[in-house]
Amino acid sequence: MTNHCALPIPLADGEVRPESMPEEVSAEGALLEFVKERSRSDVAYEYGDDGFRLEVIKHAAALGIGRQTALEVFEEVEYGTSYGKCSDPPPRLRETDTLEIEQQRDQEEVVQPRRPETQDLRSIKEERVDEGEAPGPQARTLREVQHQETPAPDHLLKDILPATGAGVLSGPPKVGKSLLARMLALSVADATAELFLGRKLGHGGVLYCDLENDVSGFKAIIRKLLGEADGPDSFRVLTRGELQKVERGGLEQLRQLCMKYRPKLVVLDTYACFRTAPSGQSLYDADYNSMDTLRALGLECGCFILVLHHTSKRARGGDPAANLNATHGLGAAASVLLEVRRAPGSQRGTLTVTGNMVPSQKIPLSFDPETLVWGLGGFTGGRAPDKLRAAKAFLLEQLKGGPCRYDDLFESMEEQEVCSLRTLMSAKTELGIISKGKRSDTWWEMPE
Repeated sequence: MTNHCALPIPLADGEVRPESMPEEVSAEGALLEFVKERSRSDVAYEYGDDGFRLEVIKHAAALGIGRQTALEVFEEVEYGTSYGKCSDPPPRLRETDTLEIEQQRDQEEVVQPRRPETQDLRSIKEERVDEGEAPGPQARTLREVQHQETPAPDHLLKDILPATGAGVLSGPPKVGKSLLARMLALSVADATAELFLGRKLGHGGVLYCDLENDVSGFKAIIRKLLGEADGPDSFRVLTRGELQKVERGGLEQLRQLCMKYRPKLVVLDTYACFRTAPSGQSLYDADYNSMDTLRALGLECGCFILVLHHTSKRARGGDPAANLNATHGLGAAASVLLEVRRAPGSQRGTLTVTGNMVPSQKIPLSFDPETLVWGLGGFTGGRAPDKLRAAKAFLLEQLKGGPCRYDDLFESMEEQEVCSLRTLMSAKTELGIISKGKRSDTWWEMPE
């Protein structure tokens, strides 16, 4: 076939033409080689058939070959059909041809050719599945769980704090939560301490995050507790501004510190200085997720994370979860809840403990305002006669100045953990105390 469409093959700048390369080749042959080369590449998959056709037509126009001949070359390479002889001279591609194809490509859905399956995909499909067992997540039977070997539950503080997880130590402002937490942390870091609040104690490193005080403030309190003695080296401290809040990367920073120092106890004092503000979710979900994240971190790093938090103004004792200045979500996600209560100026208090992994209990405490030291309280409740005597002494003290409202007496009795309501009523009867007023506004006074 005589071809008047022969064109020299252009070379890049600086490229040397090989001796075997002819000076001139057929334009039709150059287009054929172009289509073959592009067909073997990823262009066909990236552009689809219509996009590839347009690419061939544009290249053919640059070689002086018409649209019809370009499509015949394309079909010869892609589908094995035979194309006719090149027109002499070949018509050039019109602008309307290019616009028509581009509009058609925009309006019609281009079906992308499927790539061949990779070996990895085929190997996944060919994975063998046990006979009678469907693929996907599998659950253990109860019998398997019962016979599975797991480590026995351990405690950081016997019957009060588990070895791993997260919990809350709550109480009113200035009741002494931080002092109690510092004493616990010092005891955990001191390998010679055997008991804390009369309970067996575990030992290890401590990471105490005092997020409210600067270094001087923290030193002043520790000096009260230790005097001039040196503290244990396993007790590490972060003060105000050294641990970011959660939304600024504080959680990841805390994880890195736990992985680096491997503490047994981490204290966040207070939680409000660390947790993130709720955003885009319910308050319950925000409280639950924030505590559950810390609990997961404690399980991951093999430590217990104790956060200090305030009780609400509505707190009346009894249930630490209900008394928290938060929704029930915070208590629901915690491993254990502790609540310390002490009347202002009183040297007697209680520590209420509740949780799924520890027994519910109320531990009597004593507080020395001179040394700032918490200890086990001398008042243990005793038998009924001891409780009755305590109730009588309480009423005599409260009523010596004149009549008192019953609601105020009851609230003060609960705050000081004096006795039960039944014992208080028995003491009232024995002392001959008189009730006056209506049911909603009752006053108690001593007899004349």
